Amino acid sequence: MTSAEIAAQARATATPLNDLDAAGQTDRERERSHIAALAAALHCRFTRDDCADYVIQGQSGNIHVDGAGYSVAVMLETKMQWTYALKALRKFCELRQRGDTEGVLHMASLPTPAQAEVLREALGVKKRRECSDETLERLRTAGLAHRFGGKGAETAIKGELLEPGQRILAAG
Repeated sequence: MTSAEIAAQARATATPLNDLDAAGQTDRERERSHIAALAAALHCRFTRDDCADYVIQGQSGNIHVDGAGYSVAVMLETKMQWTYALKALRKFCELRQRGDTEGVLHMASLPTPAQAEVLREALGVKKRRECSDETLERLRTAGLAHRFGGKGAETAIKGELLEPGQRILAAG
């Protein structure tokens, strides 16, 4: 077999990230749906890393999707922090790699609410704010008020338009 035939056979059997599975999803779409489900269970946000992979990033680690679940990388400052974090995480994660102050664990399924709290604490992941519709509307109005010099709500309701850089001065 020549090198060209070997290369052609390798290309024919390779499964690139944009190939469709039986459900019609690409690997990227499947990865995004898995990380979105985990982010919903953790009540946090997810983003993309430098390699364009979906990730939940915390101050002390991150979570990526791997083929059979989730890869949890924990990087702490002291051995004591790592020891206590490992003790809590091993109740529902399998240890894959252990260092002095860091390690990688595997989580096979979505966490329960109690496990989600442990993960957020160990990785330093910020919990997404959950608020009622009334609170959300109040925050939006306050944001407009700040943006338009204290008169945002009235301006937004009246539909007045401002020129770029123009501020509404408070009456007084």
